[in-house]
Amino acid sequence: MNGQHMQIDQVVGKIDFDQPEYWNSLGRTQGRSGDHQQAAVCFRRAIVLDPTHPEYRFNFGIALRHLQLIDAALMSIKLAVRKDPSWDLARTTFRSMKSERSKLQSDATANGPNVVTPTTMRVSSGGTVQLDFVKQFKQQATELKGKIFCRDSELADDM
Repeated sequence: MNGQHMQIDQVVGKIDFDQPEYWNSLGRTQGRSGDHQQAAVCFRRAIVLDPTHPEYRFNFGIALRHLQLIDAALMSIKLAVRKDPSWDLARTTFRSMKSERSKLQSDATANGPNVVTPTTMRVSSGGTVQLDFVKQFKQQATELKGKIFCRDSELADDM
């Protein structure tokens, strides 16, 4: 048992937690496993360590997309495109996501009150049981925002 602890300590001791590529790689692993919230946290850490690298912003945007945070995802991918305008995948993804956002917005307008949104959803059974989705949504959004965002003047840019 003692030998195993020494091996683990040796491996962990070799990891450089201040390297953005470590966090980017860990984020990709988390994303592939389906944990997009943890992936977003890792990509955000990579961005903090190296805000100039477009791949980190792109990956962050993809993780945010999986979390249904389309506006934030668009912003992050837009910044990736700004940092590397020749990156076709980033440009294509940005256009596709922007189109998806427009479609979601037009669907919401066309379908009116039947569309489920955080501000309109009230589920009732027999007229007496209600689920306060708004409160739950706001709480989850606040918790998520606290985990994946930090101050970054570039993220304040207009879309």
